[in-house]
Amino acid sequence: MRKHWIWLLALAVAASWVGNVWFYESQKVDKPIFLKHYYEMPESLLQHMRLYYLTNKDSSREPYQVELADGIMLHVEHIETRDEKGRLQLREAVLSPSSIAIGQLKEQLTVDQFRVYYNDGFEDTVEIGKLIIHPDKQALPLESNFTRGSSDGTGGDGYIARRDIEITAVTNSYADLLGSGFELMLNNGSVKASDFSAFPIQLRKGDSFSMSYRFLLSKGDIRQFDVFQLMVVAEERNGNPAGVMFINKQPDLYEKDLSKYVRLRKEEALL
Repeated sequence: MRKHWIWLLALAVAASWVGNVWFYESQKVDKPIFLKHYYEMPESLLQHMRLYYLTNKDSSREPYQVELADGIMLHVEHIETRDEKGRLQLREAVLSPSSIAIGQLKEQLTVDQFRVYYNDGFEDTVEIGKLIIHPDKQALPLESNFTRGSSDGTGGDGYIARRDIEITAVTNSYADLLGSGFELMLNNGSVKASDFSAFPIQLRKGDSFSMSYRFLLSKGDIRQFDVFQLMVVAEERNGNPAGVMFINKQPDLYEKDLSKYVRLRKEEALL
């Protein structure tokens, strides 16, 4: 009888060990997994651009350079660990282009993948989401005079009109992707940007104008794991931008979510 219990105990210990090994190995990633980034921005904001990726905690492999389309090279300035769980780490890489590259963009550039170069000689082509980069523009008719933002996904900008303006629409990047998960308001929240009856908005030189926003992504929404840099544009009747607001949303991806995210991305790769 005693031998019987010893065998049962040994089997239980072995099963537990196998389970722990399986769980540990299931968290392992073969190479860094970049989060989905959805950015729209002027060329100047490539300075200190942030990219997020998941990797093994014990991995010394780090990106040192990223190549966009048309040979635009971004250099990694530094890397920080944002969170970790088990053997997984979420890291943030801050990148900047060379000084020669700034101001060279002549037309809009759209990128959905780029080449990543690592410190150990490994290279990889990464599906990044979507980056839309515009040439820098001159001063706009609406001059920003304050900016606010909060970790709860809300924020906004205030403006002063440099001249008489007629605003006919206010639009934002990735509206189809975000849908009802993002709300844009005008003039201290009194008007929704989606309300076509609110336009046109007439502004005299010196008048104030404001745009505010809030993200409405629930905890079960996988878009909360994505990274956004949105460009909100107030347009004049001729379609030219009158004022621009930039919105950054960092990933809501924390230690309890890391294993789930890796599993989702591995399943996605099998489709």
